[in-house]
Amino acid sequence: APVRLGSKKYDDFANVFPKLAGRLDREGFSKTAEAFEQFGEVAKNHYDRISETVDSERGKTAVFYLCQVCGYISGDVAPSRCPVCGAIEAKFIKV
Repeated sequence: APVRLGSKKYDDFANVFPKLAGRLDREGFSKTAEAFEQFGEVAKNHYDRISETVDSERGKTAVFYLCQVCGYISGDVAPSRCPVCGAIEAKFIKV
């Protein structure tokens, strides 16, 4: 069965990691907080790409672009800047 938004895993990515990042930031661990926040965004992104591919059987003709800096995956076209880490378009590879 396809994965669905609102599942426990997606809720973890959407809620738990940002809360943890906020706590770490308040405690003075800003770099660690940033890493956890980015991890949550990338994990949410991967979950979305898997959901789209499974739901639409897009996997047969899928074109994705991977940010080599943080692991974000864009569908169809590489963005001019990574929405998670800010990497430039040249840091994306077609997968």
